[in-house]
Amino acid sequence: MASGAEIKAQRNRVLDVGQEPLKMLLPICGYEDSPLVSLEKAVKPLLAILPDVKYDAHTAKRESAERPANGLTRDESAAIILYSMEGKSREKSLYYTLNSILRSENRSKLEPWFLYLKLFMSGLTRLPSARQFVYRGVKMDLSKRYKKGDVFIWWAFSSCSASLEALENEDFLGRTGKRTLFTIDCDNGKDISQHVYYQLEKEILLPAASQFEVVASLEPADDFHIIQLKEIQSQVDLQHPVSVILNSKTKSLSDASKSTKRLLIPTEPKFKSELPKSDSILNITTKSLWAENAITIAGGYGKGYGLNQLNRPCGIYVDDDQTVFIADTDNHRIVEWQIGEKTGQIVAGGNGAGNRIDQLYQPTNVVLDNETNSLIICDCGNQRVLRWPRRHQASGEILIGNINCCGLAIDAQGFLYVSDTKKDEVKRFRIGESRGTKVAGSVGRGDNLNQLNWPTHIFVDRDQSVYVADTWNHRVMKWMKDAKEGIIVTGGRMEGNAPCQLSGPKGIFVDQSGTVCVADGGNHRVMLWYNGATQGEIIVGENIRGQQANRLADPEALSFDKYGNLYVVDWGNHRIQRFSREK
Repeated sequence: MASGAEIKAQRNRVLDVGQEPLKMLLPICGYEDSPLVSLEKAVKPLLAILPDVKYDAHTAKRESAERPANGLTRDESAAIILYSMEGKSREKSLYYTLNSILRSENRSKLEPWFLYLKLFMSGLTRLPSARQFVYRGVKMDLSKRYKKGDVFIWWAFSSCSASLEALENEDFLGRTGKRTLFTIDCDNGKDISQHVYYQLEKEILLPAASQFEVVASLEPADDFHIIQLKEIQSQVDLQHPVSVILNSKTKSLSDASKSTKRLLIPTEPKFKSELPKSDSILNITTKSLWAENAITIAGGYGKGYGLNQLNRPCGIYVDDDQTVFIADTDNHRIVEWQIGEKTGQIVAGGNGAGNRIDQLYQPTNVVLDNETNSLIICDCGNQRVLRWPRRHQASGEILIGNINCCGLAIDAQGFLYVSDTKKDEVKRFRIGESRGTKVAGSVGRGDNLNQLNWPTHIFVDRDQSVYVADTWNHRVMKWMKDAKEGIIVTGGRMEGNAPCQLSGPKGIFVDQSGTVCVADGGNHRVMLWYNGATQGEIIVGENIRGQQANRLADPEALSFDKYGNLYVVDWGNHRIQRFSREK
């Protein structure tokens, strides 16, 4: 049975909604450039603020698992445990002090917290995002502060319960007195229940600087108000994302510090795939050359929902007439962009995030099926593959369900290939059939030649050999038809930025001679690996994240048109870049 202290700790976090300022503050930033350090080092700057934090951090580290859940390092897990701990009083608790500062207008007060915030956010970033209804409340009437149609920001981290029944307990909201219950339709909640000191009801933590809209305000009983909220995307990054080291074998920060490069991940890892034509006749030679500076052909006006904007795009398909189809992931839509146009046209989705047949939820890939004049869409957030007719665009039809799809490809014979990041495999389907044949990956997650670790992008050549971006193994694998194991064609020498290494490879393209072009996401570059080469060469990007015309920010996908021009999905800059082929 839970103790009074345990109940009090979670209650204090869930019931603090009344302290939100509901006004515009400066974005939360600066910490993202801090180094990742151990928890002990991260809390040292906080000793003047919270004298007992040193001892609490020691306890949190001791309570953390040797091999934490969700792929977190031990220090990252311990940072979340520390956040969940109750101090001698609420005012002396780390979560209370941190959230008070996040709600403050004085952003300079955050500087001592930078090391801890970097570690804490790194851990939260690794956790899968929960798209569900969650609940929080307060024993007061807040109905006048939250009116239907209002859009506002909760600047602090928001602890919520996944159970409505739990809030009816007298230790939380109870059943009498003035009460306000918030029911929240969230997209980016983090289930921290495996990383808390007191494990009571399932706790979902909403990120700091989350934005919401009030969709309804009800009063089902005297002194009891229900306010329904929907999480919405902000036009700008109100809390800057962090980079985390992707290393499935990392156990602690002392291990992690040995890694040479880092990979930016959003609130939930979204590994994507492009679909250049698998029957392409493009031939890349050692004399091939592309322009150093790109032209932005879609997006480039910042993150947003306008028809001239994109929001973390993830996949691309380039048609013969240079029309570009874009998986505009965080806008939950597919956009068609004609050559030379300043705006795109929504051709699938665009009806908000959801699982209705006329909705998409974080689509990551799209390909044009010329046989049926329809789009094949990887509707990643809904774990399904859809076919969406181009002429009658009201809704799609489900081709494959219950699959953690990420990448798509169609071969010259018309077979559909789909990567599954949960089962760590790639399957081949006849379009219209739901049962597929495994063509890559065989015995679970791992780094052996017959295994994959988070397969994302895929490419299929004319011989039906399947090339797989084996993202968390930092390599690209080739599985020949009917093979029982793959061949490493690029990377595979641990994560790094040397010419023989990759960091979270994503988009891939293979020409008819076997030359592999790779979007090396964590290194912010595009690499060419000639057939049989032991190392690659950079053709786009400079190993430095940037917004300039010659730089990229976490490239997610790539493709070529029939003229050999290179198209790159510049995820972090919310744009599509075209690098013209010069020879």
